[in-house]
Parts: sequence; C-alpha cells; structure tokens
Amino acid sequence: MQNKLLDKTFNIIELLSAAQNPLTLKEICRESGLPVAVASRILSDLIERGYVTKRDYHSFEPALGFLYLGQAQLSNRAFPRLAVEKVHDTLRRLNLSGALATLFKDQLVYLYHSVHEELHLIHALPYRCDLWSSNMAVVLCVEKCGEAEARRLLLEDLARQNFPPEEERSIGAELEGRIRQAARNHFSLWKTDRKYNLCFPVFHGGEILALAFYLKKQPPRTGSLFLECSRLAKELSNS
Repeated sequence: MQNKLLDKTFNIIELLSAAQNPLTLKEICRESGLPVAVASRILSDLIERGYVTKRDYHSFEPALGFLYLGQAQLSNRAFPRLAVEKVHDTLRRLNLSGALATLFKDQLVYLYHSVHEELHLIHALPYRCDLWSSNMAVVLCVEKCGEAEARRLLLEDLARQNFPPEEERSIGAELEGRIRQAARNHFSLWKTDRKYNLCFPVFHGGEILALAFYLKKQPPRTGSLFLECSRLAKELSNS
C-alpha cells in the first residue's frame, strides 16, 4: 500500500514538474488516472510540506521545496560539486562556453551551463530542450540506449516539430550522421556556420553525463579543443 501511494505521489509530482503552466485538479486527475479524492489528499500533503503551491483557487504548481532539494543535491554530493568546479575553471581558462548535463525521463538536466552564469540568472538552470536540437542529447541517447534506439527517439522528437518535409529530411540526415559518429567514436561534433559544438560522454558511478564545449564559430585550433574536452571528460569519469 505504501509503495502504491508513493507511486501516485511521484506521478503527481512529475506531472506538475513537466507542465509549462499550473494544472487544475481536474487536469491532474485526467493525466494521472487518479480519483479526485486521492489526488486532492496527496496535493494537500505536498502543499503542507512545501513542495506544491496553489497558483490560484483551482490550479497547482511546484513550490520552492523542489528548488531546495535540487540545490542541496548539487551542493552536498561530492561529484556534482567537484565536476562543476572543474568544468567552470576549464571553460574560464579556455575562454569557451559549455555545459555538463544528463538525461532524466527524456529531458536534459543541467548540472552546469555557462550561459546561466554569464547572464547572472538566479532562477533554475535551463532544462526544457527539444532532444533533436541538442548535441548533448545525441551523445547521451547513444550511450544510454544504443544507436538504434537513439535514432528512433531523436528522429521521433524531430518529427514532432512539424518542419516542412524537405527541411525535416535535411535536419534528419545531419542528425543521423552525428548519431553514427557518437556510436562509432563516442563523441559528437556539430558544425554549422554559426555553431561549433563538441560533446563527450562522462561515466561516473553508474551515471552517464555529457560534457560540451561550444563556440559561435569554428576555433582556429580544433585539435587542441578535442584534447581539452576529451581530457576533462576522462578526468571527470575518474573523479
């Protein structure tokens, strides 16, 4: 009984976290399949503990308690704290932008993102990202799921964007090339006229993360950038 209640509670938490807007009790019940009385009782408990708040009389959204849990996770676990420091220092030294992230329920979760720092944002790190548009997602999907499943997930995500057919085929062909590259070489390089994005996997304690270095144009010394990114990825894997 306790496990079933926990499953229902997490179901509501994940629904609220994934929603871009507050959800009404009716919407929560429809999406979760829970009876009104059960959902209402769970929401009341979560409100009392500070993890859910009422936006207005009828709608609910995550409260600051979840930010506390996330920040505590990053601050108190040795690896996230060490990894963020190493990535930050390396990017500063090389004068690059970059990020460190993982996948959770088909969403990118950032441990570090240099854009967040540059803009002096005080809210949560960015996490909503279409998987097809992220080089980190290519590496993570390949390493977590294998080449065939990564291709399916990423191309299905691309198809949901409703691009014109010719544009979708062009993007898809380039995307499949990076999927093959990630499966064969365990890194992904995404080059365009406006983007240079290099990504390596990081393996730590059974978890798979992705480390990315990126610039707005191709660097003059691509070889040294490969060495720096791969070296840091290995260092994080061994830490």
